Amino acid sequence: MDAFNTRTKTIIEVESGRAIDNYQVLKDVLESCLIDNIDYLCVALRINYSGQRDFDIFDRIVNVIYQSNRIKIPLIGILIIGY
Repeated sequence: MDAFNTRTKTIIEVESGRAIDNYQVLKDVLESCLIDNIDYLCVALRINYSGQRDFDIFDRIVNVIYQSNRIKIPLIGILIIGY
């Protein structure tokens, strides 16, 4: 966890490189779901890393998780910021 705001119940994670390759962003989502009183997760990650479109890959993963009826995410929202 890189930052936490108790007023907005938000966790901020900033990932650099290999966020997708080593599944760090999925770990960030899971950890955010396990912490009490968290409503939002904000993840900043590179748009491109080593020729791979990390932002697009994570965006697809989050959409699949939210659309699935098998996994319930207790967060109101996840904000993805590409840099």
